Amino acid sequence: MIDGVKIIDLQPHPDTRGTYTELYHDNWEPTTRTLPQWSVVHSKKGSIRGMRIHPVHADYNCLCRGSALYVLKDLRPNSPTLNQVDYLELSADKLQSIITPPGVAHGFYFHTDSIFVVGITHPYDPADELGFYYLDPAAGLTWPAGEHIVSDRDAVSPPLQELLPLMPTWTPTV
Repeated sequence: MIDGVKIIDLQPHPDTRGTYTELYHDNWEPTTRTLPQWSVVHSKKGSIRGMRIHPVHADYNCLCRGSALYVLKDLRPNSPTLNQVDYLELSADKLQSIITPPGVAHGFYFHTDSIFVVGITHPYDPADELGFYYLDPAAGLTWPAGEHIVSDRDAVSPPLQELLPLMPTWTPTV
């Protein structure tokens, strides 16, 4: 696993009405104690969101409906997992929260119509919202075959090489 990426298995509490699940608790992970912005994202089957990189904020993601592939690549200079790529299969059938630190590129491919919730450690800032072309051969990523639905922005994102000078230097996690 890429250094600093954390997976938290969430515990549903079922009863006759359904389930209740805590998505976030501020004592689970010290680096996410402040999440001033939360968003809900609906994605269609075949959609790709990414690849995104945030030099400043960390992401706290939870897939609540559907299934998705979460692709991560460590771009932080001096990281012990620099250039490592991880592929996480996520499903709403097994609720998990994924914490992605600054400097780790990430993107989703949605196998089904899906909903995920994301909290971020700093309010949205366009200067902290970087992205590279998800099919850039230099990135070394593999995506599921078939038609991909991408935003206009993602379709014309720059190559990864252009963003590398902007990456934060890795610092050890506690």
